Amino acid sequence: VEATEASTEGQDKPGLGNYTPEQLYGHIDQTKPDDKGVYKLWNKDGVANMVNAPDGTFELLCNIDMEGATLAPIGTAEAPFTGKIDGKNFIISNFALTPEGEALGFVGVNEGTIQALQLQGMTVTTVAANQYIGTLAGVNKSTILRCKSSGTLTAEAAAEGAAIGGAIGQNTGDFTNSTVTVDVLASAAGAATVGGLAGTTSGGKIEFIDSYGAITVTGENKTVG
Repeated sequence: VEATEASTEGQDKPGLGNYTPEQLYGHIDQTKPDDKGVYKLWNKDGVANMVNAPDGTFELLCNIDMEGATLAPIGTAEAPFTGKIDGKNFIISNFALTPEGEALGFVGVNEGTIQALQLQGMTVTTVAANQYIGTLAGVNKSTILRCKSSGTLTAEAAAEGAAIGGAIGQNTGDFTNSTVTVDVLASAAGAATVGGLAGTTSGGKIEFIDSYGAITVTGENKTVG
């Protein structure tokens, strides 16, 4: 109220674009849902906290630059992500994933909904334990729609027979109306399946996708598409 009613005589009245997320949303506790049960995210601390609520409903309030942070995948085989992420077409950018567990992605194992989320400048590098590898999700069993993902996925080491995809490692759900601009480099991953969109898909749906980026695979016994 004070900012709105303060005198602007002799100067341009500021618009929303002149305020930082801290000034606009600093009063919001990102570690707790609001009265409607929604976690409102406005900075990198809020994004990092998502891993602690795999059943949560999340909504982005602005673009969030992670400034080179390393994130753990949200949702695991033991405790899948069953909530909802609504990116509101905002961007989470400039981060890497910690190669934890067999399912490696921004969401490790998705049994919920991911929509209107943009991941930009993402880096994924695998280790020998990773079986299902993607940028949006390691495993998608439910719904991913209207998303964008860009970055680099490097599988220099992955589990034998790993499923490696620019967006999703293993897909049995719906992946629609999205854009993938991910360079995939796979080497020393025995008998891996590698795809620009998904490593493997079965019983689900992939449609209305724009796909860009290079796929580079070295070694023998690779299935690539």
